Amino acid sequence: MDAGVMGKKTTTAVVVEEYSNSGDDRGRSASSAEFKSGTDRKEAADQSLKAYETATTTAASDLPPTHPIRLGLTLNFSVFYYEILNSPERACHLAKQAFDEAIAELDSLNEDSYKDSTLIMQLLRDNLTLWTSDLPEDGGENSKADEIQGE
Repeated sequence: MDAGVMGKKTTTAVVVEEYSNSGDDRGRSASSAEFKSGTDRKEAADQSLKAYETATTTAASDLPPTHPIRLGLTLNFSVFYYEILNSPERACHLAKQAFDEAIAELDSLNEDSYKDSTLIMQLLRDNLTLWTSDLPEDGGENSKADEIQGE
């Protein structure tokens, strides 16, 4: 691989980590007891959401789906949707999409990243299994849980 491309990917990984960390920090602030008013909590959650969205856009354009930083970002972002925004549907969608995209490229992983990537993929899958129990059944058609699980 061309050194310029490797440098770009390394730089991208750093940028993604910075935005992801910013999202993590603000997400923790949004859920902490120190925020007494709903307005402060909402503002922190909105800032966190923006940081995660920026990191996700950057990661999707420059890092492969199997990259541990991209997978870790999606793991944290999906937990943010589930725990902070109370959106299990969106959390499951993000986790499943990342898992499926990574599975499709698993054979292209290098040995150095394999353990990290597969560990994070397992955490995504574990969360999916846990979270789908919170999704509402929708009567005669398949449940949202079945739809998200791909079963």
